[in-house]
Amino acid sequence: MKSLFEFNKELCTACGACLLACIDQNDNDIDKGEFFRHVFTVEEKEKVEYFSLSCVHCDEAKCVDVCSKDCFKKENKFVILDNQDCIGCKLCEKACEYGALIYGNDGKANKCNGCVERNEWGMDAPCVMVCPTGALKFNMEVD
Repeated sequence: MKSLFEFNKELCTACGACLLACIDQNDNDIDKGEFFRHVFTVEEKEKVEYFSLSCVHCDEAKCVDVCSKDCFKKENKFVILDNQDCIGCKLCEKACEYGALIYGNDGKANKCNGCVERNEWGMDAPCVMVCPTGALKFNMEVD
């Protein structure tokens, strides 16, 4: 599946810089744990892998297809969520294989918007900018 954000787990060290940059950019509530990006470690026997995940803005986004209120739309390669009409049914959450949706106290879906406003100015998303190893990349070549 093609996506706007690319992640290379071989380069990730789970340092958390991307998470902190995302929290800062989006004013996420740290106390409530409502983060658009998640950094975690998977350990299996002698193998340890690190991951940094958020909405990857899939080329064929299932959340767009399943939302009965048309809250999601594909716009200039970004999957944009306008949650004003969201009824909190969580069909989008079930459809997303990346676990990218979060729900606030209002019961409405929310997610990474890819920092689309920064992209319009020719800048990368903060999570990509601060990644010290280059594990996160922004791929505008998705078609």
